[in-house]
Amino acid sequence: NRIENLEFEVKELQNSLYCAIEEKKSSQEELQASNEELRASNEELQSSNEELHAISLEHEEKIRELISVNNDFKNLLISTDLALVFLDQNLRIRKFTPVAEKLLRLSSQDIDRSFTSIRSELIDIDSLESNARQTLEHGYPFECEMKRGDGRTFLFRMLPYRDESYVIKGIVLTYTDTTNLRNAESAFLESEIRFQAAMDAVNDAIWSYDVKSGFFDFSDRWMKIVNRDCRCKKLSFEDFVDFIYLDDREAFKEQFQKIFEGSFVIEHDFRILANGPQDWKWVFSRGRVIEFDESGLPLKVLGTISDVSYRKQLDIERQQKQTMLSLLCDGIGLGFWRYEPCNDRVIVDKVTKNMIDLDSEEYSLKPLFRLCYRQDRRMITQKMGGILRGNSDSAVVEFRVSRNEEAFWLRLSAIVSEHDDHGRARIIIGFVEDINNRKKAERELLEYSQEITRQKETLEELIENMPIAV
Repeated sequence: NRIENLEFEVKELQNSLYCAIEEKKSSQEELQASNEELRASNEELQSSNEELHAISLEHEEKIRELISVNNDFKNLLISTDLALVFLDQNLRIRKFTPVAEKLLRLSSQDIDRSFTSIRSELIDIDSLESNARQTLEHGYPFECEMKRGDGRTFLFRMLPYRDESYVIKGIVLTYTDTTNLRNAESAFLESEIRFQAAMDAVNDAIWSYDVKSGFFDFSDRWMKIVNRDCRCKKLSFEDFVDFIYLDDREAFKEQFQKIFEGSFVIEHDFRILANGPQDWKWVFSRGRVIEFDESGLPLKVLGTISDVSYRKQLDIERQQKQTMLSLLCDGIGLGFWRYEPCNDRVIVDKVTKNMIDLDSEEYSLKPLFRLCYRQDRRMITQKMGGILRGNSDSAVVEFRVSRNEEAFWLRLSAIVSEHDDHGRARIIIGFVEDINNRKKAERELLEYSQEITRQKETLEELIENMPIAV
């Protein structure tokens, strides 16, 4: 029995050991499966960690971009130097620019505060609330001009603030200082009024020429000059040329063509047709290019037209009188000359030409001035300079010129025959007289007088030295 009991216990132990081994194998398999699951989970966690790290990097990059955009936005608001205020849908302040802070006296404590509670000369509460509803509900912008107590003006604008879905989420208020603009507009308007008054006073018409369209535009004064209706206010180049006297057309075209050849400024006088086929008027036109294209070619020309018929008639009469005067001077031996300071042109007649031994009848002033004796130039400058400066209207001067290497005396008289709009001499005329023989006679008379004086002094000296008896 004992042996049987031992054998039975051994079998029980073997069975228990076998079960333990089986359980251990099963546990190891379970542990191995769990380990594989843990390894798979670890790989998944690692993959998730890498994904989270990548997402974190993306978020950091977006945060940096957001910070950069926010900084750019802040710097943009500061650099624009505009007064901006951002409000939410309840008209509470979200943010504002430094200019708005100074203009409306805001502070950081006003964030989330209702804008209607801010007290300022530039805030109209009633108008703000009514117009804000229209802007929030319908997106209608609103603007008006406000004036501060110190006289400065501001343009107030109210615009809808929209998100990325174009949904209105608030309002943007802007204040733009328009004081300088209004002052400039007032100055421009005043200048325009003065300019128009000046143009009316001088009876000049204004014209402009558009190179692309080839059309002239004229002011109302043009209608009075040509005595035509308003249909003549806009003319093509060809139609305008038809207004010009036939003999003057080619000269006008040549002058006008200079605009496109680099001159950019034209001045020309010509005749135009007024009322009837025989009614011609003299006009003087000035023009200047005021607009160029990218290549530097003219785009627009602006100018004036003046009725100079009366002045032309006076010029014709003056020319006739000067011709008669020149003939008269030729008969009595006086030389006649004419000087135009604006053109620096001296015109002499044949008597003056032969008297001074000149090669031409037209000179500038400087070559003629060099013919004078150096000792006499200062006196000539003083006399003639007084006329040119407007200090006097006439002058007489005697001077010497070199002729055949000898001094030749002349007497020059000058008088202003026409003044310009500024009162300066426009045309100076005068005579030249040969006084060489007179100067020679004066010199001989002086020498004879001096000789008589010497002889008289000698005789008086002899009488004083004679003996008393004699």
